[in-house]
Amino acid sequence: MNRRQFFSWLGLAGGLLLLPKRVWGGGRLAPLVRVEGWTVLSMGAPRDGAIQVAMATPSGEAFTVEVLRRDPDFPGVARTRALDLYLCNQGSGTSASKEAHGLGAMALARVLEGRPVPSLLLTLRQRAARFPRYA
Repeated sequence: MNRRQFFSWLGLAGGLLLLPKRVWGGGRLAPLVRVEGWTVLSMGAPRDGAIQVAMATPSGEAFTVEVLRRDPDFPGVARTRALDLYLCNQGSGTSASKEAHGLGAMALARVLEGRPVPSLLLTLRQRAARFPRYA
C-alpha cells in the first residue's frame, strides 16, 4: 500500500478518524506505509485530544509522534497549517530530540498538510487544561 492509499483510509471527514480494524488491534503491527524513508507502524484513535503515531526511522529505531491541533504559542517539532506534531521522548520539553525522529515527524507533517482536522483534537494548551497529567 502506498502513502496516498493509507491516508485516504483515514477518512477524516466529519471529524471522525476511521481506520481499518487491523490498525486498532493491540501488539506490534506490520509496517503500514513508508513516508519518505520512515515507516508508520500504527496510528491510534484520538485519545485525550491527540493521535499517537508509532513510527520507525530508516534504520528501524521506533519512536512516537503525537498529533494535536496547531497551537501558535507552543509549536511542535513539525507543523502543518492546522496541526502540530510533537515527539514523545518523555523529556518534558527539556531533553534533546534525536534528529532522525524529528525528521520523521516533519515527513509525516508533509503528508498530513491540507488534511481535515478531526474535531476531537485539542491544542497543547487545551489538552493540558483538560487533562492535567499532560501539563
